[in-house]
Amino acid sequence: MKQYFTLVVYCLFTFVSHGQVRYGDQPLFSSPSGVSILKNSPSGFFVEMPLFDINKLLEEDLLNEQGMRGGFRFANKFITDIERNKDGVNYQLPDGTRVWQVGIRSRGAYSINVLFGEFNIPKGGKLFLYNSNRTHVIGAFTHENNVSGNNILPVQPVEGEEIIIEYSEPVHVAFEGKLKITEVNHDYRNIFLRAGEPEVDQNAYPCMTDAACDASINKENLRATVLLIINGTTGCTGTLINNTRNDETPYLLTATHCLNSNPSIPQNMNYYLEKSGTIVTFFNYQRSVCGSTMRGIESQTTAGSTALAVIEKKDIALLRLNETPPDYYNPYYAGWNIEPDGGPNPHTNLHHPNKTLKKSGFFSGNPVLTTSPFSFFDAQSHWKIPVWTTGATDGGSSGSPLFDASGLITGGLSGGSSMCRGENSNDEPDYFFALYKGWEYGPQDSVNIKAWLDPEYKGVTRLPGFDPFKDHPMVRLSNADYNANIPDMLIKTPVGAHGTGAFFGHNSLQETNEFAEEFSVEPESELVGAYILIPPVTGFDGIASPVKIHVYTGQNGPEIRVKSVLFNPVYTAYSTAKKDFDDYPVRMDNREGTENFVVFPGEIKVRGNFYISYEITYPSAFDFAVYNTAFGTKKKNSAWIKKVSGEWFSADKYPGYPVTTSLAIQPVIIKGKGGDQPPLENLNIVVYNRSDNILYINAEPGESGTVTIYSVMGQALLKFNFYGRQSFLITPGQRGSAGIVKVVSDKRNSALKIIF
Repeated sequence: MKQYFTLVVYCLFTFVSHGQVRYGDQPLFSSPSGVSILKNSPSGFFVEMPLFDINKLLEEDLLNEQGMRGGFRFANKFITDIERNKDGVNYQLPDGTRVWQVGIRSRGAYSINVLFGEFNIPKGGKLFLYNSNRTHVIGAFTHENNVSGNNILPVQPVEGEEIIIEYSEPVHVAFEGKLKITEVNHDYRNIFLRAGEPEVDQNAYPCMTDAACDASINKENLRATVLLIINGTTGCTGTLINNTRNDETPYLLTATHCLNSNPSIPQNMNYYLEKSGTIVTFFNYQRSVCGSTMRGIESQTTAGSTALAVIEKKDIALLRLNETPPDYYNPYYAGWNIEPDGGPNPHTNLHHPNKTLKKSGFFSGNPVLTTSPFSFFDAQSHWKIPVWTTGATDGGSSGSPLFDASGLITGGLSGGSSMCRGENSNDEPDYFFALYKGWEYGPQDSVNIKAWLDPEYKGVTRLPGFDPFKDHPMVRLSNADYNANIPDMLIKTPVGAHGTGAFFGHNSLQETNEFAEEFSVEPESELVGAYILIPPVTGFDGIASPVKIHVYTGQNGPEIRVKSVLFNPVYTAYSTAKKDFDDYPVRMDNREGTENFVVFPGEIKVRGNFYISYEITYPSAFDFAVYNTAFGTKKKNSAWIKKVSGEWFSADKYPGYPVTTSLAIQPVIIKGKGGDQPPLENLNIVVYNRSDNILYINAEPGESGTVTIYSVMGQALLKFNFYGRQSFLITPGQRGSAGIVKVVSDKRNSALKIIF
């Protein structure tokens, strides 16, 4: 049997504020009595994992991944009993905050991930995990992560062979936090390297199309298909699936053998509840710039799930995520088709073969209901794809959805023998469990898929997908088309002296320290975060340190700062000669670029002009840069530059070296979610002095918005932004003609008829 398991991929570029659902802030990085616990740690601080025979495991993996593939294993599991108040160190800060810190060391590990078998912390408690050089930080986990009925918390890997667990708790809390680490997983196959190397992704699967770059793919279903990492060692693909209530319950469909690596041996429900509770789910891991080696987002995750219906003989597992995906993940709940004809052609498959970016497959023929070659599954329970029209699957794709022409799920991948031979498939079949075969399977509702996905027993056989953002779509703004078919659009600014090529993070004169990209949006919308495309940087010996990301408003450039967050842009240095991580803080070395996402906590409303910037410091952030368009390729400049003296300049007016360009910063907004438009009021906010052609905006302090002048025929003649009380010189067209001035601000709508 060729089983498919998708290995989860973790980013070599990480930053402080993201990962599985976490709640901001950063660790104390403190130590008891001023003693360093990071490199020269006190005796007994680190809990050492025992040595094991890696070569033996690699030999087992080689056999396992040929023929009967029991999953892509990358980690060795240690059963542990590491507990707060028993291991590590405990101390108290001057304000009374109680801190627990413990280190875990597993010699030679590329990364370490842990499972908290007991996790229950009060409001105010904060848990972080980070490596010894502080380049990879996970957290904060708070009381809002107390979502598992079993009080467990699986945590994604942290780079390196040493990690620190830090928990802080205020004096006055409802109860004392309970934390126990029951599993430690030692990564011996370097999932970070395998995930990040473009050779692994590009060359291994030349017959597979990047799903995000496939114009024929349903973009909503792209948002529904996710990566899963199970029990800290095994990966698969799953799909968020809708139910007849359209209530955004995060149901997840995958294959049973993803949870039970030996499906010939049946397991009870407690086994599946335990396994599903260890799952970390990754959203939106896909190609960010088509045709490039740019890595996708690896920070949008949720932790834990609950098994609801497990049908071993059909290979169908329905789970429910323990955490609701945040809005900025932009989740979509795919629809389903349980009619016995398999749905209309063509059929498509979205999957993550062996931890790569999301791929797509296409089959133009008719799937045939058949008996799979896997004897432990029921007869006549699988759809057979005899030959892929385009694409293939591979080890790591198990559980991935099969969609009909209407974009509805009809099944999920169990296994098969297809693979890439150059740019073509090897013309071998794959087998997907037929969803309809397990729909009402089981003696009672508790193991019945229908009871969960059709809870009101409406009896429908086809259900459309559900988009939570249909009325207020989540939109990713961009001032340029960053795509490999426009080869001069996405570039990293070269390092240079005296201004030449010195913008956007590399300035040997250290005369600039902040760079912003300008955007404009109507109507008022909610700003939730921003994607930032960051190139590799060569030529420096300095270590990149955290930079600050700011949000500004302003009509004539960045003026009022409304939000600031910390962003830690670092790579993990890897030596191919030593096949190991370096044990020092990493540089932005010569690797492929990365797509990253910065969350702006709180509610930020934007209308009209706003700006997103990054602020660097010298010399610590000397290596940081953001991709930009080639100078002069754009007709309109959208980049701004700030001198260390505090002056902002539009990049095309920068003294001594003006350039027209855009930065690869892409805000995400929920359009129209800024609130209802204020009623149209003919208030005296607009005054026009015809004798000197001056238009006065008598706005309140802090009020901002746009002014649009229309002809009486409705043609827009002029549009500009205002902030507070301002006046503008209007050059009229034909003297004596009439016009309408419309003012839209965050407080009102006003309209006034004027005579030029």
